[in-house]
Amino acid sequence: MILTTTHFLPPRTEEAICYSWQQLIQRIDANGGAYNTNSPLFRMPIYYQSLDDIQPISSSVVIIPCCDSAWKDILEHSPNSLSVLPKTSVVPPDKSLPWDEPTPVLFWGRGHENGEYPFAQYYKDGIVVFYADIISATLFMLSRWEETMISEVDHHGRFVFSESVAYQQGFLNRPIVDEYAHILKLWLQTLFPKWHPQPHPFQIQLSHDIDMVRPFRSRRTAARTLYKDIFELHDFKKALSTALSTLWPMIRIEHSPNFQNIWKLSNISKRHNIDCAFYFMTADYDTFNQNRYKLTSPWAKRMIMKLQELGFEIGFHAGYHTFDNFDLLMIERERLSKALGTEEFGGRQHYLRFQVPLTWQQWEEIGLIYDSTMVYAGYEGFRCGTCHMYRPFDIKQNCELKIWERPLIVMDQTLKQYRKLTPVQGKRQILKLAQKCKQVGGTFTLLWHNTSFCGEWEPWALMYREVVENLADMRLL
Repeated sequence: MILTTTHFLPPRTEEAICYSWQQLIQRIDANGGAYNTNSPLFRMPIYYQSLDDIQPISSSVVIIPCCDSAWKDILEHSPNSLSVLPKTSVVPPDKSLPWDEPTPVLFWGRGHENGEYPFAQYYKDGIVVFYADIISATLFMLSRWEETMISEVDHHGRFVFSESVAYQQGFLNRPIVDEYAHILKLWLQTLFPKWHPQPHPFQIQLSHDIDMVRPFRSRRTAARTLYKDIFELHDFKKALSTALSTLWPMIRIEHSPNFQNIWKLSNISKRHNIDCAFYFMTADYDTFNQNRYKLTSPWAKRMIMKLQELGFEIGFHAGYHTFDNFDLLMIERERLSKALGTEEFGGRQHYLRFQVPLTWQQWEEIGLIYDSTMVYAGYEGFRCGTCHMYRPFDIKQNCELKIWERPLIVMDQTLKQYRKLTPVQGKRQILKLAQKCKQVGGTFTLLWHNTSFCGEWEPWALMYREVVENLADMRLL
C-alpha cells in the first residue's frame, strides 16, 4: 500500500457530519425521515460529541466520535482485524436483524477503543448512545476518502480492490452503511415506539454497456482476418465460420450476433418487467474503445428509437480516454445528446475507470444526472458500502454534489474473467448479493454486456436468463 500524503485528518466538517446523518436517516425512512415534519426525528436532538462534553436531554441520540487518527489507522490495520460483534449485541434486546452475520465496527468512539462498551446502549432517561462511530463510518464509505489517500492503481489507472478497507476487513460483500442505518432504526424505535418508518422497496436495475456491435471495425479488417485464416493458418473451417459470422454482418449489421443480443437482453427484461438501461458509446474507435459503431448510422437511430418506444432507458458509456480528459468527455457527451435529442441522462465509465472525487465533479459539471460506475472491476460487492442511490460528498470541496451515484454491485466480466468463477458459482454470488440488497431495502444493480451472450459466453447467457427470473421472483416475495 502506497499512501499519498502524511496529512490524514478526516474531513469531518460540520457539513460532512450533517450529510452523514441525513444519509443514514434517508435509508431508514422513505417518507423523508428528518425532513418530514410529522416524523419524531424532525426535532430530535443529535449529539456528535463525547459524553464528558455534553448533558443530553431526553429522547436524543449521542454518537461518540472516533479519534482523528482512527481514519489513518484503519488504512494500516492488518486484514480481518476489526472488532466484530454478534447480531444480538448490536440491537436492542427485543429487536432482531434480517441477517445472521456478525457486524464489523469500523470506528469506535474516542476512549472506547478497547471494546468494553457495546455498539449502542439505551439509558433509562430516554437517551441512546452509540459507542460505535456510525457517522465516521458512513462518511468514510460514501465519500470514498480512502481512494484519495492511496496511490496504488492497476494498469488502467483504477483503484485496486485489494487495497480497500472493505476487502481487507472482509465486508466488501455487505452494504455496511445500509446495515448501520437499519441498526440505527431499531434503536430509534426504543425512543419512539409508535414510530413506524416507511421502508424502501427492494428494486432491481439491469444495465447493459454496448461496447461493441459489429464483429469488425470495417470490411477491410474482416477481409484481413479471413485472409489470415486461409493463407496463414490454413484453417478453412475457421475461415468459413469467419465468413458466415462476420462478413455478412458487416453488410447487414442487424445480423450481427452482438446486435441481436441487444434485443435478447431487452426481451428478457420485458418478460420479467424489470427496469433496464442501455449505455451507448460515442467515442472514436481505438484499442480500448472498440465500439465500431456510430449513433448517427440509420440502423443505430432505428435501434435507439425502438428501445425508447419499449420504455428502456438510454444512457452514456463514456470512452476509455475520458477518464483524464475533460474536453473529450464533453465532446462525447454532446454526441449522445445530439443523437438522443435530450440533455438528461446518466451512465457509466468504460472499463469502470474512476477517480475520486474528480470523475464525480466532471460528470456533474457537464450536466449528467447520475453515474453507475462504482464497483471494482476485479471483485463484486459494495464499493461504497451501500446499494441505495445517493449524492456523494465531495471531500475536497466540502459539499454534497448534485450528481447521483447509482452503485453498481456486479459486472459479468468480474465473475468470469477476473474471478474465474463458473456460471453456477457466478449465479450463486449474484443471488447472494441481491439478497443483501433486499434485506436493507436497496437496489440490486447488475451489468451484463451484449457481448456476453454468445461464443464462450453461451453458458453464462443461460445463467443470466435464469438469474433474472430468480431476481424477479425475489422481488415479489
